[in-house]
Order: sequence, then C-alpha cells, then structure tokens
Amino acid sequence: MENMKETTVPSFKEIEQCLIEEIKKRRKNASTRNVDIKSEEPSVSRILKNTAATTNVVVSITQNNSDYSDDLNSLRTYCVTGNALELEKHLIHYPGDVNAIFRESDDNTLLHIAVKSGSVECVKVLLSRGAKPDVTNKDKNTPLHLAAQLGCMGSIKVLVENKSDLSIGDESENTPLHLAAMSGSADSVKYLIENGADLLVENKDKHTALYLVLNNVPKGEDILTEILNESIVVTKPSSEKEKFYVSLKVLCPKTKNRMAVANRLYSHHRYNKRVLLHPLLKTLIHVEWKKSKYVVWYRFTSYLLYLLMLTLFVTSSPESVLSMVTRVSAGLLSVHVIIFCFPYLLPGQFSTFRRISKTLLTVIPPTLTIVTVCIPYNAEWCGVSFLLSWFSVPFYSSAISLISYQTGMFVFVTKEMLKHSLVLLFVLVGFSVTFLVLYYDDSDESFNNFWHAFLYTTLVLLQGDSLGDYKTFGGNNTENAEGKDGYVSYVTEALSNMRFASIITSVLFVLLAIIALLNMLVALAVRGGEELTEYGQIYHLWSQVQLLYEWHEVKRFYRRIRGAQPDEQISAQGYVTISATAIPASMRYELSVVVNRRNENKGPKLTTIALEAAVNENISALLREIQDLRESLKKALKSE
Repeated sequence: MENMKETTVPSFKEIEQCLIEEIKKRRKNASTRNVDIKSEEPSVSRILKNTAATTNVVVSITQNNSDYSDDLNSLRTYCVTGNALELEKHLIHYPGDVNAIFRESDDNTLLHIAVKSGSVECVKVLLSRGAKPDVTNKDKNTPLHLAAQLGCMGSIKVLVENKSDLSIGDESENTPLHLAAMSGSADSVKYLIENGADLLVENKDKHTALYLVLNNVPKGEDILTEILNESIVVTKPSSEKEKFYVSLKVLCPKTKNRMAVANRLYSHHRYNKRVLLHPLLKTLIHVEWKKSKYVVWYRFTSYLLYLLMLTLFVTSSPESVLSMVTRVSAGLLSVHVIIFCFPYLLPGQFSTFRRISKTLLTVIPPTLTIVTVCIPYNAEWCGVSFLLSWFSVPFYSSAISLISYQTGMFVFVTKEMLKHSLVLLFVLVGFSVTFLVLYYDDSDESFNNFWHAFLYTTLVLLQGDSLGDYKTFGGNNTENAEGKDGYVSYVTEALSNMRFASIITSVLFVLLAIIALLNMLVALAVRGGEELTEYGQIYHLWSQVQLLYEWHEVKRFYRRIRGAQPDEQISAQGYVTISATAIPASMRYELSVVVNRRNENKGPKLTTIALEAAVNENISALLREIQDLRESLKKALKSE
C-alpha cells in the first residue's frame, strides 16, 4: 500500500550467517572441542529450513518481502472490515506487541485502524493479543482519542476497561474528554467523566474540558447535572436517622485542590444556574466551610479591627494620644491584611488577570494606609485610604451570609447598570463635544474645556433639566423676555435667536438621554426580584468557594514544602458519609428531592423493561406451544 512504511525483512542467508556467528562465539567462550564451523553450516541450514517448514512461528524466514506485506495487508483489511475471527487466526503467528508489526505512514497501528472502522470486536481481539491501548500516532492520538472523536461508545468502554489513560493530550493538548465534547457525543462525555476524566485540563486554546462540555455538547448542563444527581444516595434505616452518601469523584479529583472544580464553575460558568445551585455542590461547600470557618472568621475579624483602627486614626485629632496609638495599630494591621493576598501569588488555577486584579484590590487599600500612617497627618491621604478600605469590605464579608447575599445583589445591579450605561456614555461624550463646539466660551467655566463640558452635560442629564436658557438660546438674556411680553414672546425670541445646529442637538440630546435612561430602568425591571435573589445566592457560594480554594492552596503549599502527601490524596475519593446533623434541614430536603426525582425518572424505564420481559416470555411460551402442536400433528400423521 502507498501509506504503508517499508518493512525490512532479513533474508534467509542473513539469518543463517547470524546463527553461524553466534555458534562461533559460543564455541570460543566454552573452549570446547575444536570443530570446523564450516562443516556445520549445512546442518544449521537444514535445521532452519526444517523449522520453517514445520512451524509457522518464524514466518518471515521462509516468506519473501512480498508475501509478508500481503499478510500485513490482510491484517489491515480484517480491521477495516471488522472481521474479528480471521484477524484472531492470523495474529497467532505474531507473538509479542501487536502494535509493532504494522504501522501506516501516519503511524496508525492496527488498533487505531480498528477503532476508526468502529469494529469493537477487532479492538477486543487486538487488546487480548497484547496491543498497548496508549500507543500514539504522528498526531499523538491514542486509540481512545479517535474513539472519543467518533463518539464510538463500544470502543471507548473497551479501551477504558483496559486501562487506557484518560489524561493523555494529543498534538493540540486535547484529552479524550475534550474531543468527545467537541464531537457533541453526550454518552461519551458522561461515560468519560464518570470514569475519572479530568474536567480542568486545558488545551492549547486554554479551553478546559469543563468549558467544552457546557458550551459544545447539546444539553451539556443537563449531563453534568445528571452526573451530580447520580452521585447522591440517601438511606433511612428504621433505627437511625437518614444518612447521605455522596460521591465527590467528579467535584474533587485526585491530586488537585478539593475546591478546584467548584472554583472553575463559579468563576467561568456563572450562568449555568442549575449546576451552580445543585445540592451536591452546596453540600460540598457547606462541609468544607465548616472545617475552615475559624480561619475565615479570623480573616474577617482582622479586617474589621483594621477598619476600626483606621477609622479612629482618621477621625481623631492628630496631636492626641489616641491618634498615636491608632497610627501604630493601623500600620501593623495593614501589614497583617496584606498577608491575606499571599494565596494569589501561589501557582494555582487563578488566571493572570484575576491574580493581578485580586492582588491589587486587596493590597492597595492597606498599602495606602501604611503610607498614610508613616507620613505626617495628611487629610487627602487619610481620605483616600479610608474610602478604599471601606469599599473593600465586600471582599471579606463572605463569612456572614446575609451581607454576602446583599453584596451579590448589589454587584449584580451594578454590573447591569454599567453594561447599559455604555450607551449613555457614548451619548454623553458625543453631546459634550458638540456642546463644547457650539457654546465654547473662555469666560464660562461650564464650556471652556471638554472635561467641564462633560461634567456639566452629565449633571444636567441627571437633574432631568435642559442645558439652561443661557447656553441653549445662544447666550441671549431671554430671562427678561417673559417679564416684558409674556411667555409666548419669550419662546418666540428664543427660537428666533437659536442656531439651527443648537436646535437639532438639544432635541436629540433630550430624546436619546430619555431612551438611554429608560433602557437602564427597563433592563433592571425585567430581571425581577427572583433573579436578583438567585444571583445573590450564587455570589455568596462563589465567595465561599474562592476563600476555601485559597485556603486549600495555602495548605497544599506548606505540604509541598514539608514533602508531605497532598491532603486530596489522603481523603477518600469514593462515597463520603454525611450524617443528617452535619447539614441544615433545607439542604437535606434538597438532597432527598434530587434522589426522589431520580428514582421517579427511572421508574418508567424499569416498567418498560419488565413489560418487554413479560412479552418475550409470552412469545416463548407461544412458540413452545406451536412446537408441541407440530410434534403432535407429526405423530398423528404417522399413526394414520
């Protein structure tokens, strides 16, 4: 074939010569009787020929290169056509690694070919004959990569059962789970995840398998939700309270931070509400939070103490004793607060942008405070450090659920306002420049530069007023017109002295400003209170997950320093028992509801299976009766 590598088969003479040389070495090393080696050459040849004639083990000795290639072509044909029986017969002649006997030009082995053809039986035969499941081709694709790409569930199951590596990446660093998600095969994705495929591995495009599952696979969120549902078991013995068994294999993979998957979900998939509010995820967060709550509360209390000292320092007299005490205390606590950003410097799951932003948001306020307490009292430095420090309270308020919920709702509204304010910003900038050109006046601070024009236009818009009679009407003293000839004369004079561009600009400004404001109000009204509440809950869980992830990163860092085993490898990866008293009643109810719904969904399927079994049994009984009737008819005919 054109795509087959040239296979160099040693000739019979070459093999014979090698054997003669080997005999020479052995005779020399053993120092045995002096025998002429040439006299033994015919016997060696005879032995080799007889062996080749009586056995098929050394087929390549007696066959020429053409016959050998034809035989390999036959093996390839059997894999392509799915002829597992003939493949198994011919593989008897090739002991050892089956992958080594045949390679195409792109380094595809017989196992690759069998997977591409969709022949599960051929895949089983090759694996049973010693084919290694993790062999790669030129594109670094293993057979499992190809099976996942094609969505062939049969081949995927056989390869996974034969210990095929789920974490190997191809040329683009795609794992089998990446390729299964790209192909949109829901069954393949679910099977790979349930068997331990890593959701957080990134390919060259920096896309995790989790991202592709939720964005590429049809109903990917439903698949992940179903997997989480099946990870919950509820038992209720008669003598005890109900117990919950939850599998954390998907949410807490080995060798990774226990909160890594949860952190990725809340950080990058905030709109997949069904997954983010899943009872299993909430249970994991609650259990881990109980273990680490004292550390989190210490962090929050330290920051409150820092705020108290800073507030007393800013509000007290610079010459008082209280100012000196609070100056030193605020400085020391500022250093203590800066230490809280240490987790962002550790190598982990944080992106560069998030690492920098979180570090700046947590470091800048206490750093400004340190500068403030180290220099003589300065009102401006005190004001800026005080304001930013109080603005940073939401970053530390996750310990209190009520504050965290309200903070989440506030963040949600702020984001929506900012998104819809972009249109208003364009309107303000455009009109500010227009008004600056139309009404430029060195003597008037409102329109002598762009910044003043922008501020003046914004204030007018927020007040719901017009630009004012003075500028709108070209600077004429129209305020006296109403007193002379009444309001009609005032309007007439104003319009007659108003330039055409000013009229168009003023009308457009009013219309677009109204539209922009209404757009913002409508956007917030459409959201409704229920969505705000959901976002507040998600934000609260996300805040907890971030703190837990950071705390686990610190623990993992110190374990690596001591050379100890990571905590994630010590903990059990199977089902974890959770007593009823370990979680709130509301969470127990949610877990029970998930299990009940899952059982209800399985009910119709079990009923269908039972019906099919009953129908098959009835058909078998009818067939037996028909057979009995035939036998009785035959006997009756014979007797006649």
